[in-house]
Amino acid sequence: MKRKAKPATYLQVLQALGDGRAQELFVAVAEGLEDCSLNDRLKFTHKRYYNRLSKLVQADLIRGVKGKYSLTTFGKVMYVELVKLNKAVDNKRKFKAIDAMTFNNEIPQTELSKIVKNFIEKDEVIELSSQMSTPRNIN
Repeated sequence: MKRKAKPATYLQVLQALGDGRAQELFVAVAEGLEDCSLNDRLKFTHKRYYNRLSKLVQADLIRGVKGKYSLTTFGKVMYVELVKLNKAVDNKRKFKAIDAMTFNNEIPQTELSKIVKNFIEKDEVIELSSQMSTPRNIN
């Protein structure tokens, strides 16, 4: 009888994607590259390639059928989040400037929102920064 696989843990997902080269592999799978093209493009050793591929499979991010790997539904969700995370990291300098303005409390919230919109182009990142820019009291 076949055992049901346990769902991937948060830690497994972070470990699978925590390595920059594994992220490259994950993105290449998301782009639809075939198994043979993946290794040619990424220049992994055989062992490293299959080790990273195995971690992505165990984390339920990808699955393979007859040498063709593709993202699982969970993998697609994580891919979108990874893209958002990369965009946020790319805008880190802008966020630091926003933080400096926010913590000085010299600029009204409406003005700060305008500045944030001028700094950052993507809606998702604007939404995130707008939610995070106002310190909230926790009762």
